[in-house]
Amino acid sequence: MKKKCKDLSIIVVNWNTRDMTCDCLRSVFDSLLNSGFTTIEAEVILIDNGSEDGSSDAISGDFPDVILIKNQENRGFAAANNQGFKIAQGRHILLLNSDTLIHGDALSESIVYLDNHPQVGALGIKALNADGTTQMTCQQFPSLTNMFLMASGLWKLKWPKFLGRYHMTDWQRNTEREVEVISGCYLMVRREVLEQVGPFDEVFFFFGEETDWCDRMRRAGWTLMFSPLGTFTHYGSVSAKTSKS
Repeated sequence: MKKKCKDLSIIVVNWNTRDMTCDCLRSVFDSLLNSGFTTIEAEVILIDNGSEDGSSDAISGDFPDVILIKNQENRGFAAANNQGFKIAQGRHILLLNSDTLIHGDALSESIVYLDNHPQVGALGIKALNADGTTQMTCQQFPSLTNMFLMASGLWKLKWPKFLGRYHMTDWQRNTEREVEVISGCYLMVRREVLEQVGPFDEVFFFFGEETDWCDRMRRAGWTLMFSPLGTFTHYGSVSAKTSKS
């Protein structure tokens, strides 16, 4: 087993989102190199799920420091991240969607937060839409009540607040709080969590894997937190849209 000596392993899964993935990687390296908060020793692991848009060539050419794993087919989000887990050397591991842009010191702030809160197993931070508005990431576990509210459309009503409980629509993501499910677009976990609860369940191909993973973390006694300590832009569901085209 390789010695775990880095502060952070960043795992990005790509499938036919070449240009967005390259923009994402630029923002990651800008954040790592220009952080005024703390020095980070990090690695970036990119798993390409059989893209047909030249992603692998573009990434290997423009980002030689990225650890690139090339799959011959689309193995799905869970299986691809599990490939990254197997080689990650960081004390903390960040799952980062390919359609995101990191802003400022979000990476270093997240590391320091986890280092200062040993009971917190996983962390999510504030996501922004492309227009700069707040994206309502993080949610409650999909219980029967929450699924009924979603299926019935009642969650869209602004009153009573109970109806919006699944997506916590009455919370503007400007305050720190414990959550049940952290969105996989930016999900930072400490290595101890991965070693205790294991990797993603590969039964999940695309969607649902982080919900199951977060539930296993909570059952193992870890606290999951959201903190608006930093921001990133998440364009949202780009690979999903590509799969339907």
